[in-house]
Amino acid sequence: QNIEGLDRYGNTAIYATQVGVDASGMRVMSTGDLAIAQPDTGSLVLVDAVTHGKTTVLSGMSFPNALEVDSRGYLFITENVSSGRVRQVDVYTGEQWPVIANLSSPNGVALSPDENTLYVAETGNGGRIMAVDRLSDTEWDIPRVFYTPTSGSFYTIAVDECGNLYIVNFSGGELYRVFADGS
Repeated sequence: QNIEGLDRYGNTAIYATQVGVDASGMRVMSTGDLAIAQPDTGSLVLVDAVTHGKTTVLSGMSFPNALEVDSRGYLFITENVSSGRVRQVDVYTGEQWPVIANLSSPNGVALSPDENTLYVAETGNGGRIMAVDRLSDTEWDIPRVFYTPTSGSFYTIAVDECGNLYIVNFSGGELYRVFADGS
């Protein structure tokens, strides 16, 4: 139920208490505050970097899971259920915008280096990587299939500075690189 921190010298300390029993995705905001997806309570929690106090930003979500944050301070959160979605959230106001809906168990989420494309690992329907392009700060285009793996369950995504995606096959333990052009 607690979040424990580790400093560069190897010292550990409790960062936040009573956050929940099932902390899933975590991301540090540009302010140093920590955003945490809480599947057990269906909420998004923000832990203040100075006071370590926690605030519930959103509640009533269906299995909130993976998080990504952009340089503008927006957070992206997946709801990993059979008819899941991705939301864009301002964690300081609670305002939110839809990015993608009706995905089959969306899990991992990552932004391109220029932050103009959001990638989402859809783990249902045999698994595929979806991409959606940014039209403005809070508006998104129609999603498209970016890559369909031949087999496996791909849950996690990371993007390097060249725009290549790295996806992990959960069922086989392999790491794949998908080039920026989708090959």
